[in-house]
Amino acid sequence: MDIKPVIVNGLVGGAAAWVMAAFISWLHNRYTKDIPEEKKPLTYDLEQYRELHVYAEFETVLATCLSAVKTIKKAKVKNIDRINRVMTAKVGITFRSFGENIQIALKEVAHKSVTISIESKPRIWGTTADYGKNYENAEIISDYVKASLPTEGQ
Repeated sequence: MDIKPVIVNGLVGGAAAWVMAAFISWLHNRYTKDIPEEKKPLTYDLEQYRELHVYAEFETVLATCLSAVKTIKKAKVKNIDRINRVMTAKVGITFRSFGENIQIALKEVAHKSVTISIESKPRIWGTTADYGKNYENAEIISDYVKASLPTEGQ
């Protein structure tokens, strides 16, 4: 058996894999360059969760969350379940991902006291990279809420 074609094919395959890995790493760095260095490791997680505690009426919190979702490019609110106090939204396909599902659950802890749970994850199972898109979605919503309503620690 001639070993030369095996070695050549191995080298070509290895070089192709290295080029693809370098390209994906470059893309990730390009889309996460504005994120503070200490938070960059969070961008590698495809499923992002945030929890906030705010002091406002339930309807005010719901309206604020709705406005926050609308600030995300290509986001559409799909359902607002007032009984279970859950809002679901979908973000359309972008170059960075095949879309995301966003779920915001509101839990009224006391009068004018609401806990907000934000979850952003890929819409398609098996997604391996989103270049920080779900991180961005969760941060946009939590930053909007923090800027609009009094939160714990303010």
